[in-house]
Amino acid sequence: LIGVCAHGRVLEVEVVRRIFRDYAVGVSPRAIAVALNAEGVPGPRGGTWSASAIHGNPKRGTGILNNELYVGRLVWNRLRYVKDPETGRRVSRPNPPEAWVTTEVPELRVVDDALWARVKARQAATALGPQPGNKGGAMGSRHRPRYLLSGLLTCGACGGGVSTISATHVGCSAARNK
Repeated sequence: LIGVCAHGRVLEVEVVRRIFRDYAVGVSPRAIAVALNAEGVPGPRGGTWSASAIHGNPKRGTGILNNELYVGRLVWNRLRYVKDPETGRRVSRPNPPEAWVTTEVPELRVVDDALWARVKARQAATALGPQPGNKGGAMGSRHRPRYLLSGLLTCGACGGGVSTISATHVGCSAARNK
């Protein structure tokens, strides 16, 4: 059996079900991604898995765990795209829920309602709410980099980003997350 991810790529239904089952019992998205990569399971875009491909953004409906197609619902018009006048780039903006178009497609269901509900309950329980300094989101708003070389270093082996591992060490983000 196969399924389709948000990017139109084919994913094995058993891989999707496994991700949902593992997350529902407490396995982190990062640990799931590491396990799938260790087994050589191709990710949604054909490459390796990352934690963000699994957990995505619940408000925007992105990521494997938020794709309503897996419970037999096709949702259109979640986002609109506008051009940023400063950069000239396309930027996505969420549409209000009343503008969404939802169609039931039970033939595409791969996850039952009970498992979907357990995953949603865990997401709600682990979500970061408003906290000092983050303005209601996990990352906060734009801010000046804390370190001089933040965002400038890349891994010499794979070209991935480099992040701080400890007070005195930096390392490849791709190696840590994938």
